[in-house]
Amino acid sequence: MERNTLIISDVHGAKEAMRRIREIERQFSSESIISCGDLTPDPYDPIFFSIEGCRGNCDRFYEYGSLPFPPLIYRKEIYGKRILVTHGHFPLEEISSVDIIFSGHTHIPSIRKKDNIIYFNPGSVALPRSSSGPTFGLFTPSFLAILSLIDLTVINKCNFSSS
Repeated sequence: MERNTLIISDVHGAKEAMRRIREIERQFSSESIISCGDLTPDPYDPIFFSIEGCRGNCDRFYEYGSLPFPPLIYRKEIYGKRILVTHGHFPLEEISSVDIIFSGHTHIPSIRKKDNIIYFNPGSVALPRSSSGPTFGLFTPSFLAILSLIDLTVINKCNFSSS
C-alpha cells in the first residue's frame, strides 16, 4: 500500500474502537493518525498516545494526564497538500492557503469540494450518526477515502488530480 495517514474523529474515549484503529494502522503501515477532535482519551492509556490533531468540544481530560493539550486548529502539510484540522463545532471565519479541511463533530462521514477546497469528515469510529456505521478516513498522496471501521469497505473516495 502507498504511504498513508489515518484520519479519525469523535472517538469519545472508546478503547475498542481505538484498538481497531491501531490494528488498521499496523495493517496499512500508516505513517500517522490525525484526530479531528473529541478523542477524549484515557490520558494514561498508551493506546491514545502519538495521535496528532486538534481538540473538540468534549476534550477536557488532557490536562489531567500525560498527553499534551491539542490546539483548536491544527495545520500541517502532508503529501504536498496544505491541511487544516478542526473539530468543526465553530465556524471558520477565514480559510486561506488550504487544500483540505479535516473536521469532525457531526459524526457523519462526508467528502465535498467547494471553491477548490476539499471538506472531509471521517465520521465517528465510536458513535456514528449515519447508516454507514463506524468510519474513519484514509489519506494517501493520490486519494482521500472514507472506510468502514468494521470491514474496510470504501464508502466514499476523492481522487487527487495528477496536475
